[in-house]
Amino acid sequence: MSRIPTIQHANFYPEMKSFYITRLDKDGLLISRATAFGIKESDGYYLYTCWHVITGVDPRQIPPIYSITRKSIRIHAREYTERAPGVAAIGGEQAHDFDLYDPHGAPKWQQEINHDNEPGNIVIPKLYDVVRLRIKSFPGIDHMFYIEEDISMDMASIGEDVYIAGFPFGFSGSNYGPAPIFLKRSIASLSYEGHRALIDGAGVIGMSGSPVLIRRDSKWSIIGIYGGDVYPEHKYYSDRIGEQFGSKLPLGYFFNLYAARSFMGIKDRRWSKNL
Repeated sequence: MSRIPTIQHANFYPEMKSFYITRLDKDGLLISRATAFGIKESDGYYLYTCWHVITGVDPRQIPPIYSITRKSIRIHAREYTERAPGVAAIGGEQAHDFDLYDPHGAPKWQQEINHDNEPGNIVIPKLYDVVRLRIKSFPGIDHMFYIEEDISMDMASIGEDVYIAGFPFGFSGSNYGPAPIFLKRSIASLSYEGHRALIDGAGVIGMSGSPVLIRRDSKWSIIGIYGGDVYPEHKYYSDRIGEQFGSKLPLGYFFNLYAARSFMGIKDRRWSKNL
């Protein structure tokens, strides 16, 4: 039995604030695994992950013909049972399915307003591989979701430590329910392609969509959302990749969450208050 603070804040149990998610086809069969996290906003609960996670398509390598294969996602969270005010039992797993499309076949998620040409019924984000999906409440959600004040309005500095909190290959750090793995990395560049930040080590399959966290003065904040890896040698030495080079310098990248939300047309409440 654990005592849960009555105040929702990222400093309390950040290990409960990343979700292992699985993507399902129209028959409910598992397609792939990834990570997501939630933010409680003024009008409801929103799940955040990467666009390529829910579509199965790299926005930089769009196929000529796109067909929808991922109909829904399943969130795997820790079981949460309220025993008394401020006291809850935490352990085990609860899972919830959420549709990605409405009955007319239109996406239910939100992404950046700017977009490139679309093959068929897919709208390609131009800069930010990030989506926001409104979901229904489930037991303990207020203790598992961040709030807008937990989103950092400041970017990190070169060399500053950050943490990717996700599920590598679907692996959990606990036998008592889904618990993310925290990978410690450092900022390597702040202006890769103008809208992505580089870190000095990549994550792995299953970590796309993870929150990228910083810890300043003992306070956790979300600075971004992990997108994937970059291999610099592939850009300049593709003709020599193989036994000689292999993957010598895997880097990771993430998108600044505050900027990504702005490109979705979301006005942060703190920004509005400062006007």
